[in-house]
Parts: sequence; C-alpha cells; structure tokens
Amino acid sequence: MPHAVVRIYANSGSLLDEAREQQARIVDAMRDVPGLQMYSVSGDSASATAVTITVCDDKTGTDESVKRAAATVKELLPDANIAPPRILEGDLILRLTAEDLASRTGNPYVSLRLYHNAMPEELAQHEADLKEALSAIPQWRNSAGFVDEATGHAVVVSAVDDEASAETVAQAIRTWGEAAFPEFSKTLSPPEVITASRLYRHDA
Repeated sequence: MPHAVVRIYANSGSLLDEAREQQARIVDAMRDVPGLQMYSVSGDSASATAVTITVCDDKTGTDESVKRAAATVKELLPDANIAPPRILEGDLILRLTAEDLASRTGNPYVSLRLYHNAMPEELAQHEADLKEALSAIPQWRNSAGFVDEATGHAVVVSAVDDEASAETVAQAIRTWGEAAFPEFSKTLSPPEVITASRLYRHDA
C-alpha cells in the first residue's frame, strides 16, 4: 500500500525562497528515493509556510525521504534558524484523481485538512461514490487521505485549480460524508486547515 508523508515547515520564508530557486537540486535529491511515486513542494508566502508531500511504495521510501529532506535543508540553509518540520505520515486509504488531470495547466492550489478524528471505517469501499461527487466540480484535480500514524488523526489533501475552489471541494466532501457516514459525521470536529500554492511536483 502506498505510504505518504507530509512535512509542514512553519516560519520558513527563507526555505520557500530556496525551494523556488533550487528546484532541480531538490528534485535530484529525491528522485531516487526507493519506491518514489510522487514528490511535491508547495508554499504560502503570506504565512511563510512550506509544505512537501512524498508518496512512495511503502514506508521504507518515505523514511528515506524524511532523512534526505532534513539533509537538503541543512545543506541549502546551514545558518538559517528553521525549526524541524511537523511530520504527518501513514498508508494511503484514499486516492482519487480527476479523469482530465493530464490536460490541466498551471500549478494547483493545495489544501490540507487535519482532523482530530480517524477516518470512517469502510471509507475505501466508497471511493467511486466520492469521486463521482468531486468530479462534478470542474476545478477539482485530486484528493488523498491517510490516518497519521503518530496521532491516529485523519489527513486529507486536495488539489484544485484555484484558491476559490478549495472550500467548494471541502464542502462537497463534508456533504458526501454526512450522507455516507451520518453517525460518524456527528462526532467530526472542525479541521485545522493549511493552504498553499504548489511550486512544483515530480512524478517518478
């Protein structure tokens, strides 16, 4: 089962600047991570937050990506006072992609929703229904979800064409979830939301 790791760097304006300027160098450091499927870097200049997402065949690869990310940050910014990232990771339970994704242009807007609940049981069995609901939104590109190993909390990442569409997609997921899992939805707490614009993505 694919394994994902999300690294969230707060107060990292200098890291964002380097991430933009050193794209080739950073991707080179990640491209031969064992079992790499995807690596992306996103950022929000207003909050000086950087977000990287890595998906590998299994945890062996994502563990290696965490080590390389730390080494790369230290190499690029040896004197910067950047706190270690917040790390969220787990096996992908949900992975949905719009049928026309290959034809989309421009970098997407990325929204991470971090819940204080796990995911509903049997969620994976309803993937087709959720994809149908999201595919009705022209700006939706893809969504993925996992349960963070350290906290047991759900992490949902969605990519859309623009910032205005992020809440539309989030509302569609909420509406679908309330219908598919009414009892679970009653206990769902409001998520922590982190948003960013994707700078680049590398697919293995």
